[in-house]
Amino acid sequence: MNIFHSLRWRLQFWHGLLLVFALAGLGASAWQLQRANQFGRIDRELEQRMAIVEGAMPRGPVEGRRLGAPGELNLSSRDRSIFEGVERQQFYYVVWLRDGQIWSASAWAPPGVPRPERKPGTPAFRSRGEFRECFHYTPDGNCTLVGRNISAEMLSGRRMAWMLAGAGSALLALGLAGGWLIASRSLRPI
Repeated sequence: MNIFHSLRWRLQFWHGLLLVFALAGLGASAWQLQRANQFGRIDRELEQRMAIVEGAMPRGPVEGRRLGAPGELNLSSRDRSIFEGVERQQFYYVVWLRDGQIWSASAWAPPGVPRPERKPGTPAFRSRGEFRECFHYTPDGNCTLVGRNISAEMLSGRRMAWMLAGAGSALLALGLAGGWLIASRSLRPI
């Protein structure tokens, strides 16, 4: 006897298919919402630090100044601790001149940070591996970038995805078992 000719198996198949789509949609929505909230919080932090870096830039053209000299930004000791203190391994900044040369960078900036392409709208954001970065081009063509290591948030997102998959699988198993019992009892008189 072919199991797909059985009314019980056909009911169970359609019930299971609907349950899979409902649980997958709910899990994907929950994960996307959590990820959007996390990136929104990180982006707000980066915008705040971008304002600090841009506020510490010297007024007037910077081309004639020495490149790479420490302390070129006029950061207060409180603001400097954001990039060099306890959280120093998370936040960093890089400032490029319009000709592409690095004018200033924090000590904890990852090596080889590529200069972002100019985009309309300010500030703009990008994700680069385990880094989330906010950048802004000034009217004279200089580029300021502030970034943060997001590996902890990426790990948290993967953990949440696994938890959602586990919970979804358990609910699917319970739903299929319940559906089988209901189908069996309702088809018994037939």
